[in-house]
Amino acid sequence: MLTVILSIIFLFGTGCEQADTIKQKSTASINKIEQLKRLNHKTEKREVEDKQAEGYASRLLAHNLHKAGRKEEAFNHLDSAIRIFAENHNVELESDCLISYSIWLKQEARYPEALDSINRAIELLKTTELKEYTAKAYRIAGQCYYSTGLIDKCLDCYHFALKIYEHLGLDALADEATVDIIGASIFLDERQKSIDYAYQFLNDGRAKTDSLLARLYMNIALAYFIDQPEEAIIIAKKALTFADNKESVSSKVDTLSLLGHSLIKLERDNEAKEYLEQAKSIIERHDLQEKKQQVYNDLARYYFEQDDLQKALEYVNKALPIAKSSDNFIGQFVSYSTLHNIYEQTGDFKKADNYSQLIIEISHDRCKDKLIKEQKAQSIRYDLKARDKEIELLKKEKSIRDLKFSRQSLITAFVASAMLLVTGLALAIFIAYRNNAKALKVEAQLSRQDPLTKLLNRRAMYEVLAVEIERFGRNHNPFSLLIADIDYFKKFNDKYGHDCGDAILLMISETLENMIRKQDKVARWGGEEFLIILPETDSDGAAKLAEKLRQALETSLLEHKSEKLNITM
Repeated sequence: MLTVILSIIFLFGTGCEQADTIKQKSTASINKIEQLKRLNHKTEKREVEDKQAEGYASRLLAHNLHKAGRKEEAFNHLDSAIRIFAENHNVELESDCLISYSIWLKQEARYPEALDSINRAIELLKTTELKEYTAKAYRIAGQCYYSTGLIDKCLDCYHFALKIYEHLGLDALADEATVDIIGASIFLDERQKSIDYAYQFLNDGRAKTDSLLARLYMNIALAYFIDQPEEAIIIAKKALTFADNKESVSSKVDTLSLLGHSLIKLERDNEAKEYLEQAKSIIERHDLQEKKQQVYNDLARYYFEQDDLQKALEYVNKALPIAKSSDNFIGQFVSYSTLHNIYEQTGDFKKADNYSQLIIEISHDRCKDKLIKEQKAQSIRYDLKARDKEIELLKKEKSIRDLKFSRQSLITAFVASAMLLVTGLALAIFIAYRNNAKALKVEAQLSRQDPLTKLLNRRAMYEVLAVEIERFGRNHNPFSLLIADIDYFKKFNDKYGHDCGDAILLMISETLENMIRKQDKVARWGGEEFLIILPETDSDGAAKLAEKLRQALETSLLEHKSEKLNITM
């Protein structure tokens, strides 16, 4: 019994020793594994840090290469940086690189690629709190949409950016975004609203830098360009005084281009060429790819107006490839329109018709219906000329006497049908021409008329004045000018509103027209100014009429919202 107990004790002791040994070995193994894990973690962390450093280096190298003009290499290195930061989930640096990538693509007029890159950045930034970066990305997207003619999308992006800047209290950047919005709104038939907004912006003192002032005045000039090219020239020249710095090179090109357009419209061709050549010099010196198609199209239009079709074709062929590669709707539209006009003038109606079709294909839905109607009208005109040639050919064939009677009858019938068709088409063309002539007459009349008062405008009055001066040079008969302005007109506008101001202008216009002779002419010369030309009238006669008009207005009262207003001049 004692032997058994001792054996058990011995075995138990031996087992404990073995257990302790196993435990020690296990502990050592665990420690070794944990040490290896820590070493592996340090290695992984070092690899991540190395990758981040590689990304930083690629980003820095890309920016330096771009400054040195080695653009393709710069794009490659920035692309590497984007990939590295994406793999390491560094959203801030990935989005920063995407924004730089978009800006460079935009400068190269590669708008579809720029939009792809900037929209990737926007999606990334939506998951972060980097609001200022997000606003910057929206502004760049808006600029790309603006350049491709997608104004609705452009304005959406600008408004997003403005909202973020205002929320963050970044007033200077909010002002930049506001000027973006003013410029884009002009193209949505909101010109007067844009002008009012721009002047309010100026009066509030928010345009604090030369570059902002240059852009703002440029936008105002652009709004005036369609209806008042003289005013557009005055304001564009003012914009030019603020655009003479490195930050405003793009605005300077836009302004020079607008001045050229406006002067062509007023047939001041020598001045127009001077400004367009300045714009060309700047884009080629600074390699402004995104502005090249605009300036080349402007020069093409200038030379077309000068009937130098070879030069016009040279410049439009420079502009079109750039516009097509950048998916620039406006640039393509202008280039195709110029090519259509060139080939129509040279009599190559087939090519002219092809370019009409291309205009329709690239046009947005909002203008497609109108363009289709115009294209159909042109096609009818071209078909008519083609049919004239066919008829001449048929007449020659008819003169061949040795043809069989059946063939001769067929030709005769065909000719008769063609003649009938041509007659119908000719009648349709004549009616269209007559209607077009009437429309042109109305348009010419409207271009010489003030839209509110229906009096002659300044442009028309210059023509009347030129006639009177020429008449005076021939027979030395006197004529007089009366110029008058409404007293305290601005106060009436400010106190009672623009409706009241319009009513005052209408009342005075009616009074002046009723009190002058048939041969006298009255025009709205400016905001509240009126000019009257009095043929065969000396200074005494003019003074008497002036006093008569003044007294008539002084005794007149204008009723406005239950108030009676006394208007004087």
